[in-house]
Amino acid sequence: MATTSTAAAASNAPPLAQPPASSLTPGGQQPATSLELLSELEESRHRRLDNELDQLADGFAEIIRTASVTNKDKFQLAEEGFALETRATSILFAAESLMSMVSELKRTFVLNETQSIASMAAQRIATLQQEQQQMRDTTRQMVAELDVLLQNMEHLYFSTPYRR
Repeated sequence: MATTSTAAAASNAPPLAQPPASSLTPGGQQPATSLELLSELEESRHRRLDNELDQLADGFAEIIRTASVTNKDKFQLAEEGFALETRATSILFAAESLMSMVSELKRTFVLNETQSIASMAAQRIATLQQEQQQMRDTTRQMVAELDVLLQNMEHLYFSTPYRR
């Protein structure tokens, strides 16, 4: 019975994107600084993570404890089967909650990493501009060399008696 209530409590945990209710002041206002809010949000996530991991560990431990091979009557087997199903359900709820936390953290990371994305884009632009400048310099050098070669060929052509 205790497992179903803890699993239900875990599934009713506040979403990660919202500050926990405890971070609000008695008047229902936000804390004075965003640093306090972030600190409280981080603490809330740590508590939720610890709770879910404890539920996983407790569920696995109880399943191992329950799964003993002895002579049992049908009632004991049915009772243990129900207990195992309850623990498995609790483990599933905890695992789903952890997966939703991971998903939310990934989304938050991707959405809030604009500075590093902009930095990488600026670095890539600088690299491409440098390559573009090198190609322009190489092209100018090749054009100059071709100009010299063409002038030499014209000079040879016009100075030879084989000209028609």
